[in-house]
Amino acid sequence: MQSHICLVSKFRALGDVKALGHVDDPALILVYQVVQLNLPDLPKPLCVKDDHQRIFELQFLLLGEGTHMVMCFNFSKNIWILYDDDPARRSFRHFKFEEELDHYMICLAGYVNTTQAEEHKHGIPETGIGAQPFDSNSSGQQNIPEESVDDVLMMLGDLSCGTSE
Repeated sequence: MQSHICLVSKFRALGDVKALGHVDDPALILVYQVVQLNLPDLPKPLCVKDDHQRIFELQFLLLGEGTHMVMCFNFSKNIWILYDDDPARRSFRHFKFEEELDHYMICLAGYVNTTQAEEHKHGIPETGIGAQPFDSNSSGQQNIPEESVDDVLMMLGDLSCGTSE
């Protein structure tokens, strides 16, 4: 239980914390009311390391834009994608994390225990053990060249239903 308290304290400065999974080794950390992430003087924590050398990587954000909500997810180490269900906007677009994040209010941040994913070979569907960050391989996430962003967005657009450009 002590390890859970230490882990949660690493995220406490970012907002309220909910750890999901086993109490001693959670697979997912949700941080909500993430007020301090929006302060320009603070670096955006893309990963958090706890006292047990576990690494939790930021995988998705639920963002507020006035009264509208959008979702941003880490497609690859160097590519963030913004999803917006507003029919007047493109459903998926490249999100320039460092440049654009300050334009939104962060409502929820999801951190995946990537150390656990490595230990459990990125999850075993039959057992549900392990956490798997999106689009990763056994040596970590792939780096997709920036030129491929348009291809990724076109593929995601083809998957979405009823979207407009």
